[in-house]
Amino acid sequence: MNKTIISGCGMTTSLGSYKTACAAARAGISRAQKLSVSFNDIDVDEGISIIGNPVWNTAGYRGFGRLVRLGVGALNDLNENLAIPDSYSLDNTGLIINLSNNYFEKQLEADLFNTGQAEPAVEMIPNTESTVLKRDYFFNKLIPRLLDLADIQMNIVHSEVLFKNEAGIIDSIQKAIEMIKDNKIRRCIVGGIDSLVDENTIKCLSRLNFLNKSCQEIIPGEGACFLLVESESALEERNGMKLASIGALSYAEEPYHMLFEAPLKGKALAQAIQNTLRQLENGGKEIGLIVGSFNGTKYSSTEWGNCLINVPQYLHELPSWFPTEFFGDTGAAVGFISACLVCRGFARNYIRSKDTLVWASSPEGRKCSMIIRSSY
Repeated sequence: MNKTIISGCGMTTSLGSYKTACAAARAGISRAQKLSVSFNDIDVDEGISIIGNPVWNTAGYRGFGRLVRLGVGALNDLNENLAIPDSYSLDNTGLIINLSNNYFEKQLEADLFNTGQAEPAVEMIPNTESTVLKRDYFFNKLIPRLLDLADIQMNIVHSEVLFKNEAGIIDSIQKAIEMIKDNKIRRCIVGGIDSLVDENTIKCLSRLNFLNKSCQEIIPGEGACFLLVESESALEERNGMKLASIGALSYAEEPYHMLFEAPLKGKALAQAIQNTLRQLENGGKEIGLIVGSFNGTKYSSTEWGNCLINVPQYLHELPSWFPTEFFGDTGAAVGFISACLVCRGFARNYIRSKDTLVWASSPEGRKCSMIIRSSY
């Protein structure tokens, strides 16, 4: 069977690029700091101090421009880590980017409408009310802008933008695998870009009471992260390096979203993990680490705690890494950041198990899990 290989990683985070950020996270470092945000136009407690994890070079950028800034840095880091000769270019490459679906903005808009307030929710793109128009805007503008500014030695023949939040890593990788199998592309860059420290998102989180003075439930972060995935045969042809391989993928849907007032039993996340384990010949017994998108909210705590009740006992005994602890909540990028941490752990030999379980949970109810397998 022709394996799907992860052969490259690139990141832009509050802790730096791929190698630097992974080393810093391994050492338990975080650059959380007080955010400079003006709340003059919304009703919040005076003197509120919001802690977050901004990327140093996004200061002064917002919305679309901030995402571009993050994405360009991660693509350049990916290209540098691949160390492709100057005279060489990787042909027939795809590019799939996962973004936020503006869950928090949409929930705030719904709350304002239900309470009869006239003020609209903050919009990421001026003068466009339709989500469809927003997505068209990003598809038409984001990828061309990234490719114009980034320095990557690849011939991009297919590109698309997804709006799948945290669990979008599964959709991105599945699409890449399908196109590689159908010989539409030879390899694919998959990645996520998101910013929860963008001023508009911060205001939405505040109004939705995630940033209360007495208890800041979300520690917002931002980042961009890209993986290069390709078939084993394509990698061997160019004599590239194996970082890891994709062992199994699965997802499930929770009937309730994050802000829906119903008991959360964590069954969808457990189902996604169980389905992933069933695809493994060893039933998951070679998993030595769990990396997940747990972000410290009541929702996430309840979900992960209840999930553990419904998964095999041996998973309870494994160490867990939660990237949010070091990078803040990076939304649509968190799954890819998790994958990068695992790849670097394999390369530096501080993850010594054959398999690592990675899971992600989107606030609108989509859950996913995957196995990343060591190539060392």
